[in-house]
Amino acid sequence: SVRDTDGNGCSATSAATTVTVNPIPPTPTVTPGGPTTFCSGGSVTLTSSSASGNQWYLNGAPIGGQTSQTYVASAAGDYTVVVTATGCSSAASAATTVTVNPNPNATITAPSAVSSGSPGNIASVASAGAGATYNWSITNGTITGGTGANSVAFTAGATGTLTLQVTVTTGAGCADTKSANVNVGLPAVTVTSVAPATGSINGQTAVSVNGTGFLSGATVTFGGTGATSVVVVSATKITAVTPAHSAGSVNVTVTNTNTSAGTLTNGYTYAQLFDANGDHTIDPSDIFYLISYLFLHGPAPVGGMTAGDANGDGVVDPADIFYLVNYLFLHGPAPYSEPVVHTSSVSAPLKGSISLGQPVLRGDRYVIPVTVSGAPSAMSLRLGFDAAGEGVTIQRAPGLQPAFEISRHGDRELTYLVAYDGTMDGVVANIEVPAGARLSSIRIEGDGTLLCDREGIRKATVAAGTLTVNGTTVDGGRPHIELPRSER
Repeated sequence: SVRDTDGNGCSATSAATTVTVNPIPPTPTVTPGGPTTFCSGGSVTLTSSSASGNQWYLNGAPIGGQTSQTYVASAAGDYTVVVTATGCSSAASAATTVTVNPNPNATITAPSAVSSGSPGNIASVASAGAGATYNWSITNGTITGGTGANSVAFTAGATGTLTLQVTVTTGAGCADTKSANVNVGLPAVTVTSVAPATGSINGQTAVSVNGTGFLSGATVTFGGTGATSVVVVSATKITAVTPAHSAGSVNVTVTNTNTSAGTLTNGYTYAQLFDANGDHTIDPSDIFYLISYLFLHGPAPVGGMTAGDANGDGVVDPADIFYLVNYLFLHGPAPYSEPVVHTSSVSAPLKGSISLGQPVLRGDRYVIPVTVSGAPSAMSLRLGFDAAGEGVTIQRAPGLQPAFEISRHGDRELTYLVAYDGTMDGVVANIEVPAGARLSSIRIEGDGTLLCDREGIRKATVAAGTLTVNGTTVDGGRPHIELPRSER
């Protein structure tokens, strides 16, 4: 209360005002009801030491409406509690730190559908970081690689449903389990190519059939006829040997044991391939076979004339020999399987000449030079005699080094074939005739004589009017050189 006294000595006393001082509540303590570190989705119950007057805080901010003695904490952070009694608040409790570790994501990424029996399918989950483990399982299939990793390879089982399941556990011990279903159907069989794409009508060509969905036990047909020696190398490759078939393009079909099939329309062409002597091999023996046929009256190409047409120009002549020489000895292209049109022969035909020079007596032999023009790379020269022509020879000109050279004697004739890596012009060979030979004439035969390029494609012939040949007449009993009959 207060007393007030004026100047006259008069005083009065106020009514009393009562002041009450309440004590500050003691600082509370917090007791966790379990571990304060747990995985996402977990919680811990925090209990205040005060039965009433509590206000819970997270990271220093009040948690609205949380005034009970206990609080269930599920978020990470520092938790404190303040007690208020009779209007007085205590100091905040010591912080209790709650740690929440994240759960991994075990969602499986996998194909929605696979083919029955197909290997190498991939399923995966997101990486859960260092120390994580991955426990996979599968039904209607087999895990073939990656066990214990976040990505696995699997082989599908029978048609139906395949189920994958994985439990991912982080290094902190948090786990997630999920599964995924994959539809298993019949393999999608496709045939994309056959190599080589052309083969003999006699079959027996080893081929590779390429595509998808090939299963063990698959069969292969060419134009409806079954191949032999079928080996399923993988789901994308089959090796086989073709059956015989008439010429033309045929469908190639692969059929799995579960009846799924795929077809490449007109995927393979049967043709009469070049094989002059019919031994299924292209080698120098084919050269000599054609020489025998063209110049020595030997048998025609085995399998028909197409089998002797190496350069694909529709005829069998010495150019085919030079085409083979280019292929076998000079790394040129392989013989063709059917007639083709060569752009080079159409746009730039070869023209040239072959001339026999004046005979010159050298010792006991007459030497007749053979001169060529037109810059060819190969020459086939067929000489005809009016007698047996014994002792008549032909040799390359001195200093020349051909890539291929051969001469053959026939009945009253001599054939000389020569090919160069480059071109030739001028005197390329010499005919040598014994001085006592009983020949009265030597002639150049238009049939069997030609000039051509190294590839055996562009050629000059008498019949085509692109090759001229010239001879020489000599008196005194020496050889009389005649033009071809067609040139007389």
